[in-house]
Amino acid sequence: MLWREATEQDLADFRDRRCRALENPQRISGTKWNYDAAAFTKLFKQGKVYPLPVDISR
Repeated sequence: MLWREATEQDLADFRDRRCRALENPQRISGTKWNYDAAAFTKLFKQGKVYPLPVDISR
C-alpha cells in the first residue's frame, strides 16, 4: 500500500500500535503522537490527499 492510500482506520491502527500495544516495547506518549499526527497532516496536505486520513485540527 502507498502512503497516499492510507485510511482513517490505517492511522487508527498505527496509533494503537505506536501508543498502546503491549507487544510494542517502545510505545510513545500522547504528546509524541500529536507531534507525529501534525507531521502526517502536513505530509497528506502537501501530497494533496483528500479527505485527510489524519487531521491534527480535529
